[in-house]
Amino acid sequence: MLSGESYIQLTYLGPYRHHFSVYATGLESSVSHVGVERRGGEIFVENEGGSFPAMPRPTPIPSQVRDLAAALRERAGASVELAYHGLYREMTVHEVVPRGPYTDGIDREAELTRLLLEVDENVTQLRAVHRLTREGSAVCLETSSMVPCHHRAHWVRTPAGLSTGTRILPVWAEDLEAAPFQGLRSAVLRAGQEMLAERPGPALEDIQPLGPPA
Repeated sequence: MLSGESYIQLTYLGPYRHHFSVYATGLESSVSHVGVERRGGEIFVENEGGSFPAMPRPTPIPSQVRDLAAALRERAGASVELAYHGLYREMTVHEVVPRGPYTDGIDREAELTRLLLEVDENVTQLRAVHRLTREGSAVCLETSSMVPCHHRAHWVRTPAGLSTGTRILPVWAEDLEAAPFQGLRSAVLRAGQEMLAERPGPALEDIQPLGPPA
């Protein structure tokens, strides 16, 4: 990896399941974002993160997921409000910008930008942006590969000549369908399909950086 250059990697592809926000009130209000799915006649709930105290406006619960909503309310053990977001996969994309030289076997620091996307079951459509965060810096402590540690990281073959003069993901997040990003959109979907099929992604040495962001 070249210091100061921008690389794209896919780090998470979640299961195809229903998504809710659960708003609980008490001494402190809180919001939990959860994924819910039916498996073998049972209902499984996984926490996908939380926040304080903002809450999406409670929404009508579609009839086909009222049993899931009832299970969430029962497990909460308290009065809660629910917002239903739909049936989809979550996919996380990182933009990685290595900083500083690699010396004495110590991994270099890297600045990360994280984009959380909504995709369909077969990873053929990018439906929406859920969250964009600048994660500051991180250092991989597990290897000497000079890249951030993500056990399921999948490098993305990005199109040549794509440059915005700044970080790519914040600009792309403003309009996923924008013409200049058609190649990047296709590359990210292709990487997601490879991850879904459990096929290995390209080697890091085969990846061309997008160029230095401002």
